[in-house]
Amino acid sequence: MNKNIKDIIDKQISMQAKIPDKSDLVDYSALFEYTDNDLLVTPHDTCSVLKERLQQIAGFFANFKYPNLKFIMHLHDHAGDSQDHTNYGICLGKKRHQHFITMPNLYLLNNRVKSVIEEVKAKDIDLFDKMFGSIFAGGANCGKDGARIRYVLSHPNPSLHNICISNTSVIGIEYQLKYMFNITIDGHSACYDRLYWQMASNSVPVYLDRNKDIFQLHDELIRPDEHYIESTVEKWPDLFDSMKKGYDDFQMAGDVISYIKNIVSNGNSFVAEHFGDDATSKSAGIVQYILSELRSKQS
Repeated sequence: MNKNIKDIIDKQISMQAKIPDKSDLVDYSALFEYTDNDLLVTPHDTCSVLKERLQQIAGFFANFKYPNLKFIMHLHDHAGDSQDHTNYGICLGKKRHQHFITMPNLYLLNNRVKSVIEEVKAKDIDLFDKMFGSIFAGGANCGKDGARIRYVLSHPNPSLHNICISNTSVIGIEYQLKYMFNITIDGHSACYDRLYWQMASNSVPVYLDRNKDIFQLHDELIRPDEHYIESTVEKWPDLFDSMKKGYDDFQMAGDVISYIKNIVSNGNSFVAEHFGDDATSKSAGIVQYILSELRSKQS
């Protein structure tokens, strides 16, 4: 396990103080209890809307055996604002002030990230064979004033910026890899796998209006201007134009090329270190470490 990830988890575990029971359940959470032979799951009533997710997570945790271990599992993309406590609790994502333990997200655990990174490696092209333009393809899963809708309404030059908002997979990854700049925009919560596969590619990830208050496990280690270009819906077209002008200028091209090559290289290195050839196995190892440490602390 990466030392930085271990340090994050160890700090989170050190904040856990109370072994929970059913009275500690809050919205969209479930009590997980390991017995000698089984895993018992007691969901809060609100978990009915996340039934499939609960089944998936419970099925994954059933692979482990840690008798007498108890914890609250928070099922939403990030735990609600009112759910800040020091019960033994694990989450998929949280607000930064909360005390829960962040585990690898579901796309890391269910093979999705592994599969999409393999697709990128098989279909990607060289950075400088790509079109000097940007693309965003994703669902309209945000409010009417959300960043994805605002980006559509900002009308960036369509000859340079391709935008496809659809709740079906209209534009595949292979097509997106033809562009030098691949854009990420959060929807209702932080994106799961998009930034990971972009960092694994030879394209330059661009994160618009990143919500830094929502924290997933690897987020603390992914930095702007090192692993991705950080900008906003409003500022990105001008920033892009500035880079294109420099790229097209013989005297300035070297600086732009060096900048984007460095981001691509750093992203590739990050993915190789944290996810390797099997992001699923690496992530399962992190969960096993979390459970082992919690079991030791509850003994």
